[in-house]
Amino acid sequence: MEPRHLPQRTDGSGKEPEKSPLNLSAELLTHFNLSDISDDDLPVPKMARQKKILLVNNRSADTEELEAELARREEGESVVESTSDMEEALELLSAEEIDLIALMLDPDLSETDNFASVERLHNHYPGVPIVVLVDNDDRSLAIESLRHGAQDYLAFDGLPFDELIERVLQYSLERKRADQVNHLALKLEKATIRSILEHSPMVMIRLDNRCRILDCNQSFEKALGLPKEEIKRKFLFDLVKELDLEGIRAIVSQGDNFKARIKLQSLKNSKYDATFWDVSGWPVMRSIAEVHEGIITATDVTREAYLEMERDEFVAALAHDLRNPVSGQILVLNALAKESEETLPESLSSAFEKLHQSSKETMWLLNNLLDLYQSGTVMNDREPEATDLNEVIKEQIAQVSLFASVLGKHIEANLAELPSVMVDEISLHRLFSNLLHNAIRFAPPDTTINITSAIKQENEISMVIVQINNSGAPIGEEELRSLFQRFNQPAYRSRNYQTRGLGLYLCRKIVELYDGSIECQSDAVNGTTFTVAFPVPSN
Repeated sequence: MEPRHLPQRTDGSGKEPEKSPLNLSAELLTHFNLSDISDDDLPVPKMARQKKILLVNNRSADTEELEAELARREEGESVVESTSDMEEALELLSAEEIDLIALMLDPDLSETDNFASVERLHNHYPGVPIVVLVDNDDRSLAIESLRHGAQDYLAFDGLPFDELIERVLQYSLERKRADQVNHLALKLEKATIRSILEHSPMVMIRLDNRCRILDCNQSFEKALGLPKEEIKRKFLFDLVKELDLEGIRAIVSQGDNFKARIKLQSLKNSKYDATFWDVSGWPVMRSIAEVHEGIITATDVTREAYLEMERDEFVAALAHDLRNPVSGQILVLNALAKESEETLPESLSSAFEKLHQSSKETMWLLNNLLDLYQSGTVMNDREPEATDLNEVIKEQIAQVSLFASVLGKHIEANLAELPSVMVDEISLHRLFSNLLHNAIRFAPPDTTINITSAIKQENEISMVIVQINNSGAPIGEEELRSLFQRFNQPAYRSRNYQTRGLGLYLCRKIVELYDGSIECQSDAVNGTTFTVAFPVPSN
């Protein structure tokens, strides 16, 4: 059959023909306000009423009967263009709104040549479905063509059956249409996500496996004072020199995660002398074993960092202005007590001892207050080390023994042999100092505070357990629930002692910092028992 002349793309009035709804939807994509897009807004194109089929004859067989049969389907609803020349087929595709390509494969040609025809049509016009037509004994060739871009195949011997043609053509058109709608939906979703990330107040950077910047959002552009064109393809460390070189490289070289707070002096658009970022990074894996890219996010925490520094300055001033006078008062009282121990009347000696004890209580309260405000920074900066729990307990018992004996109370310890635990020793001293002081203060006179230690298995994890028990008045259930909360003032406290609920809150913070636990049990029979547990390192 002779190739037909290419029709002009007009409707007879000289105007461009109407675009198909699918093309119109794709065109509208560039005009959407992405902030207004939702799933319900996705335009779903309707099928064009008249199907246009391009029959590409890749072999020498006459196609008149096949063309007539294709055109006859639902008469008036199918228009067939036919050609045996690939270049003309491509021109027809560019000039016409083709709905489907029917490609006749030639079994006399090599598979490479047949598949090249399929790939060429698919690559030039991926939006148009391709149905390959083969003889009944060439099904393997047809099936393989599906891997090269075809949507379906039709095997025939002479003139195809009407029902088979109808099913294949309709199915191919509908499936391709569904694919295009899905593709458009994904494109809309990708554009929406891109817009969200682009306008996020959080800095976002995408790195390649050499730590070069592949992409970034507007927040990073604004922070550097540079347009994106001058940022992309540059090494991250050339633009943000304060970043941890090894830590960031480990993201893309070893697949590690990264998290740190950094102080920046190099940012141009900051109103502060220094800018602080909380930086996080993680790898994007190409496969289980291969890292392809890295993602870096950064949040500006400059204001919070300066507030923390002001708080630290306040704490330092508090330590100087309050602790030093109280400490001096204690030293003077100690000296006077030694000189006048045998000369003072009993009534004055008792008052003197109460004054001395009150000064110590004030110092203890100040220490708790300072430790509380430092717990969020200083404690977190201390490196845990292998620590002998029993030694810490013995040292604290030695320090509070005099305090206990003055109040007529005794301490007994039954300590088992324990493995070391990974904690900060200074924090551990503060923990047991608080617990022992509490046990002494709230125990009745002439009673014993018992301390025990042991090792137990909990859920296949070895735990070191320390218990401190006194026979004081039981704590109510409601009080127990809030015992470790900040500034909790328990109703069971003695009138002889002031408390602001800082000590036990600080104990909880210390224990949680090292993956431990603390709890309290109290009743009239067994008294009050505080239980502290720390995990034993597996190695």
